[in-house]
Amino acid sequence: MQNLKSDRVVFAGFITRLFAYIIDLLIVGIILLIVKIPAFVINITAGETFLTMPVVYDFSIYDILLYVAGQLYFIFMTYYTGSTLGKKVLKIRVVASDKRRLGFWTVVFRETIGRYLSEIILFVGYIMMIPDKEKRTLADHLADTRVVYSDVVPIEYVKKIM
Repeated sequence: MQNLKSDRVVFAGFITRLFAYIIDLLIVGIILLIVKIPAFVINITAGETFLTMPVVYDFSIYDILLYVAGQLYFIFMTYYTGSTLGKKVLKIRVVASDKRRLGFWTVVFRETIGRYLSEIILFVGYIMMIPDKEKRTLADHLADTRVVYSDVVPIEYVKKIM
């Protein structure tokens, strides 16, 4: 492990962030699967209910609630700890560029609208991090955040965001 009192900040790159996101998707997928299996059995036995009837296109209230639950994982983990479980495994974290603690609405914006805009046109919002010297995605630019290695960030930086 590297020294926390280092004078440098190392920004997390494309591959590291991709692997962290894959880990997070697996975690969220498993948790939601645990919820979906009993709901599937109930739906088969009870038939279509208010929660499972399509309300927006082919999406039911149940589908919307599961989507929101997945988003809440990213929002609350990032807001309270600065990183999701996938980011923790790879020792990276999201920090505000002004070295303050991440604001709740900043995290909500970054994890919802920022991600959506990053993905909407062939994931260009993520690919734009490759040439950027601070490895910022479109969501990072919009929310004014950075993703850094937590074991290389200077201790003063970490204390200010905690």
